[in-house]
Amino acid sequence: DKPPGTLRVMCLGSSSTFGHGVPEEARQDYPTRLEGLLRQRLPDVPLEVLNGAVPGSSSARLLRFFREALAAYRPDVVTLS
Repeated sequence: DKPPGTLRVMCLGSSSTFGHGVPEEARQDYPTRLEGLLRQRLPDVPLEVLNGAVPGSSSARLLRFFREALAAYRPDVVTLS
């Protein structure tokens, strides 16, 4: 469940959004960096940025994945890269 008042952002995409080639401990994938920037600009807003990327996916497959699985997370904003 999404906590009340929380801004939830879902990042959809393929390898680059997923963070392919970026060491996980570096925390430099697109969704993690986006969350850091949003926290700087919206320090008083409860915020979650979720990585819904699937390497090698097409936009049609991502749409199906979003509808079948990710929409249940009730994001307020969805990005597509």
